[in-house]
Order: sequence, then C-alpha cells, then structure tokens
Amino acid sequence: MKKRKSRISDSSQFTVYSYNRVLKTIKDWFNKKWAIVLFLCILIASSLILILKTNAKFSNSKISESLVHENKTFKTESAFAQILKEASLSGKIATPTVSLSPALQLSPTATPDLGYCLNVPILYYHHTEPWSQAVTLGHTSLAVDSGIFDEQMSYLTSHGYNTIFADELVNDLVNHIEPPAKSVVITLDDGYQDNYDYAFQSAKKYNVKLSLMVPTGLLGITSGTNTYFSWDELSTMVSSGLVRAYDHTWSHYALNDGNTQKDQFEIMTGQNELQQHLGTVYNIFAYPYGSGATSNIVTDILSKDGFVGAYSTIPGTYQCTSYILALRRTRIGSSPFPAFGIE
Repeated sequence: MKKRKSRISDSSQFTVYSYNRVLKTIKDWFNKKWAIVLFLCILIASSLILILKTNAKFSNSKISESLVHENKTFKTESAFAQILKEASLSGKIATPTVSLSPALQLSPTATPDLGYCLNVPILYYHHTEPWSQAVTLGHTSLAVDSGIFDEQMSYLTSHGYNTIFADELVNDLVNHIEPPAKSVVITLDDGYQDNYDYAFQSAKKYNVKLSLMVPTGLLGITSGTNTYFSWDELSTMVSSGLVRAYDHTWSHYALNDGNTQKDQFEIMTGQNELQQHLGTVYNIFAYPYGSGATSNIVTDILSKDGFVGAYSTIPGTYQCTSYILALRRTRIGSSPFPAFGIE
C-alpha cells in the first residue's frame, strides 16, 4: 500500500510540473510576441518621422529658391526674414485668405516681387547738439549728443564704412549698380542750426558725406525752441562737397491729409527754392514725419513731379526698387553704433 501511494504522488507532481511548464512556455511566447509587436511599432513610427522631416526640408528649400530675384540672391535665413518683414510693411506680401463655401480652402502666400535690392543702412538724425542743450531746450526725443555723433562718425571711418549721398544710392538701385563695400547713407532731417554747428564740423573732420533733408521755408528762422540754419550756411556746407540738400517740403508739412493741391504745393515749392538758392537739385524727396510714404496718392504726385526716390521713416536696411519711393531708414540715438546694428 505504501509503495502504490508513492507512485500516485509522483504522478501528481509530474502533472503539476508539466502544467507549469506549459504555462511558462505560453507566457514566454506571448512576451516575445508583444516585444516583436512593440519593435514593429517603433520601427514604423521612426520611418514616418523621417519621411515628414524629409518633406519639410524639401518644402523649405523650394521656398528659399523662390526668393531669388532679379540680379540679387539673398543668402542667409536672417536676410530672408529681414527682407520679408520690410516688404510686409508696404503691403508687398499677400496674406492668406479663407473661403468657407463650398469647401474650406487656403490660398498660398504670394512671393513678393522686390526687384533689385541692396543692403545699405540709411541712418537718420534730427538734432545733433550737446546733451545739456537738448535737455534745456526740450529736444531730447529727437537729439543725439554732439560728442557721441562725433564718435559715431569716427567709428564709421575706422571700421571701413563708405558714406554715399542719398541720390547716389537711388542711382545705384535704378541702374542695378553695386555700391562700394560697407556703404552707408547719413541723413539729417529738418535743417536745425546744430546740424551746421556740430554735425558739419564732424563731417569735415572725418571726411564723411551728409545728406540734409531741408524744409526750405524754415531756413534762417527761429520757431519755439528750434533754430534753423540759414541759406548762406547751407550754401557753405554744400560748397564743401561733403553735403547735399534734398526736398523735405516747404514748411515741414505732413502730406496725405486729403488735400492733394497742398501736397503738390509743399513738394514743388521746396524743390524750386533749392534750385533757386543752390543752383542744383536732385530728384529725391524725404517725407516729413514719414507721412505719405505708403500713400499711392502721394507717391503718384512725386512720380509725376519727376522724383525717382524718396526716404521714409519705416525701419530697415534693405533697399529695393519695388519700394524706391519709400526707402527704409534706421533712426540713431545717443548710443554706440553696434546698438543699431552697425558693426
């Protein structure tokens, strides 16, 4: 009896052992199966990500190729971003439109036709006087300390910049001419006396060229805290060969107020008085307060009057023929030039 019982016990143990072995085998099979499934999922996801990145890179390269313009290719992404930003300010880039009927559709963004472009900073100033004087007269919002202005002119000279006149830049754009390396235009608006007293002295010291935007009807007078240089002083500056004067209206009038006859009078009176007093005029204009630079009515008047270039107050350094009547300028304050991107 004892021997028979031992056989039964051994048989039971074998059965349990076999059952456990089967369960372990099944469990291992399932683990391997899910590992394979997980591996396949990871492989598929990686492939999809690689495909999407490849498509995105291809699309970006096509967008970059579309920004090659007549005789000029912009080679860096920062240049693309800058030129597109500046073009958008004058409405040169069409924005996407959405149609809800009969189906949702998105039109592509149009590539702006910018024409021939040059990366030439146009710096613009108003008052150039000692800061203590600017504080006393309430000019600080429009003034650059005369000592700092002198340092800025020294910086341009020592860092290899070439100053060119406002009309020379326009001529280069119109004729698709590459200006000297590191060209820059220096403009001073409104005809303030301190331009003669300080800025002109620095120009002679460093042999830099100044482009004066002159409201002819204000010359030689004092209005409030502002005193304007005289015609004789302007003639002296022009005779030096370092200064040219350009039309900035007759009375520093804000154009585009709805009175086209007044606009026409202001524009052409300023131009005619420059011709009368200096004997030479240029077909270049600067908008007082920047007003009218984006108005087709005003730019049409300028075109009909023979102007081929005009200077706005829209910020930027890329100058293009597509907005040659609204060229971009960089307003300069009492800080070293690197603060304004001039390095």
